[in-house]
Amino acid sequence: MKHRIKVCYLSVLIIVALPAGAANIVDDIMNNHFWQQTHTQPQASAPTSSIPAVATSANIVQTACPSGSPALDRLTLSRAINITLCNSTRLRAAWLQTKFSETEKLRRIGAYLPEVNATAGKRRGRQKYDYDVGEWSHAEFKPKVTDIAVNVDWLLFDFGKRENEYFRAEESLAATHALNNVEFQQVTLDVAQKYYFLVYLQTLVEMAYEQERIANEVMHDATARHKAGIVPLTDKIQAENSLAQATMSRIQYESDIAKAQGDLLTVMGLPANSTMALADKRLSMPGGAQAASVTEYIHRALINNPAIKAAEYQKHADIYGKNVAGLSMLPTLSFIGSYGKVDTRDPGIAPPHSDELWMGLQVKVPLFNRLQQYSQQIDAQNNIQLRENTLREKELEVTSAIWSNYHAMNASTENALKSEQMLKNTQLAHKLARGRYRSGMGSMLEVLSTQQSWMNAVSQNVNTLTQWHQSRLALLILTGGFSREIDISDTVPKSAYK
Repeated sequence: MKHRIKVCYLSVLIIVALPAGAANIVDDIMNNHFWQQTHTQPQASAPTSSIPAVATSANIVQTACPSGSPALDRLTLSRAINITLCNSTRLRAAWLQTKFSETEKLRRIGAYLPEVNATAGKRRGRQKYDYDVGEWSHAEFKPKVTDIAVNVDWLLFDFGKRENEYFRAEESLAATHALNNVEFQQVTLDVAQKYYFLVYLQTLVEMAYEQERIANEVMHDATARHKAGIVPLTDKIQAENSLAQATMSRIQYESDIAKAQGDLLTVMGLPANSTMALADKRLSMPGGAQAASVTEYIHRALINNPAIKAAEYQKHADIYGKNVAGLSMLPTLSFIGSYGKVDTRDPGIAPPHSDELWMGLQVKVPLFNRLQQYSQQIDAQNNIQLRENTLREKELEVTSAIWSNYHAMNASTENALKSEQMLKNTQLAHKLARGRYRSGMGSMLEVLSTQQSWMNAVSQNVNTLTQWHQSRLALLILTGGFSREIDISDTVPKSAYK
C-alpha cells in the first residue's frame, strides 16, 4: 500500500512540475511532420528575448516525380524545371542537409522529456570470512544475486534555457529551408539560362540553314552569269566563299547546340547523351509587357528574398544562442527517482528479497565555470554582430542585382522593337539586292553585304529577346515571387525570319 501511495505521489509531482509550454512541444514530437516536403515557419519568440517578426515566404512547390525516364520530347521550360526538381543532385544535397537541422530540433524537443534508464544484472561470486573468537574460524558463501532497477532524471526548471535552445534550433531550421529555397532558385535560373541559350542557338541554326540555301542560290546565279560572260570570275569566287562561310557557321552552330543540350541535361540531372527536343523554337516578348518600378522590386526583395530571410533567421538563432549562454550560469532543478529489486540466492549474507523506492529534488548550481560561460556569451554577441553585417551585405547584393537586371530588362524591351524593325529592313534589303544583281544593276558585294547584315540582325534580335527573358526571370527570383506555372510562358511565338 505504501508503494502505491509513493507511485501516486510521484505521478502528481511529475504532472505539476511539467514546464510551461512543454506539453505543446511534446505534442509536436508525437505529431511532427519533419519528414514531409512542406514546412511551417517558426512562430513564437522566446520569453527572454524580444525578436522582431519576420514575414513568411512561400515554400518550394514540390513536384510529383514519375518513375522511369522522363519524356524529353517537346520539352518546355516549365517541364525542364520539374524534371530538375526530381533529379538534381544539388537540390538533393540541400534537402539532405536540412535533415541535420531537423534532428537538432528533435533533440531540443527531447530535452523536455524525462530521462529513464533501466538496469538489470545477474552475478555470482565467492565470499570468505575469517573470525577471531578465541580461536580462528571461517565461513564461506557463494551468493547468486539478481538486481533490476529503473532510474528517472527529469529536468523541471532551468530559467528558460531549454526554450531558448528549442527556438534557436527552430530558427536554424527555418534558415536551412530558406537556403534550400536559394539553391532551388539558383538551379532554376541556371536551367532557364541554358534553356534560353539553347533556343537562341536553334534559331541561329535555322537561320544558318536559310543562309546556306540562299548562298547556294547566289553561287549558282554567279556561276551562270560568269559562264555567260556577264560578270567577272571574282563574283563566282566571292559567292563560293560566302557558301563555304555559311556552311562553316551552320556546322559550328550545330556543334554548339550539342554542347548546350548536354549542359542543360546535366543541370537537369540527366545523362548528357539523352535525346531531347524543345517545344519552343523561338522566343518572343509578351505584348504589353511592362516592368514595375525598380523601387517596388527592391521593396519586395527585402521582404521575400530567401537569401535575406536566411540571414535574418540565422541572426535570430544567434540571439537565442546568447540567451542560452547567459542562462547557463543559473541553477537548475531536477526530479530524480529510482525503483529497484534485489534477489539473493544465499540468505546467509543478505535478505533474500529487497525492494527500494526513493525520489527527490536535485538542485545543480554551476560554481567554477563562470569564465567559460562568460566567454561563450561574448562569442554569442560577436556572432550576432557578424550576422547583422552578413544581413546588410545580402541586402546590398540583392539590391545591386535587382538594379542591374531591371535596367537590362528595360534596355532589352526597347531594343527588341528596334531589332525587329531592323530585321525586317535587312531582309527586304537583301531581297532587293538579289533582284538588282539578277537584273544586272547590282554587284556581288552588295548581295553579300546585305546577306551578312540580315544574319547579324537575326542574331541581335534573338539575343535581345534572350536577355529580356533572363533578366525578367532573374527579377522574379530575386523578389521571391517566382512561380513555375505563372511566370513561365510555354507558348511558341509566331515569328518568321524567312
